[in-house]
Amino acid sequence: MKANNFDSFEAVITFVIYIALQDKKFSDQEKSELFIDIPLIRKFYFDCYGEFIKFDAMSQVKEIEKLVRSKDFLFEDQVGSKEQKFISDILKESQTRTLALLIARHVAESDGFALGEKTKFHHWMNYFSQLEFQI
Repeated sequence: MKANNFDSFEAVITFVIYIALQDKKFSDQEKSELFIDIPLIRKFYFDCYGEFIKFDAMSQVKEIEKLVRSKDFLFEDQVGSKEQKFISDILKESQTRTLALLIARHVAESDGFALGEKTKFHHWMNYFSQLEFQI
């Protein structure tokens, strides 16, 4: 799965897992919270695109987690150019970015919102805010 092949549903899940993994673990609490949020992501996708998503959430999350873990450049202390490009390429739409931020914070906070998670979350919140207000 390349970044430009993600649909918005996969992009949201990818971003959520990426933020949650900034403390080097995707805890059972975080996974549980993500699964609780899956219906919200499905509803968003249906509202935006008129398509209902049928999938095995467990296997999709495992597959995306494996993909995110394989990209070492996503786990540096500071956001690098490859990381910036990867996340920017998968989260192109305003609504998708907003949902990704909302769910990422909810999931990451479930086990304490570690400093690494918080740092990356705030970077993207600020970056996406700037995109929203560009004229």
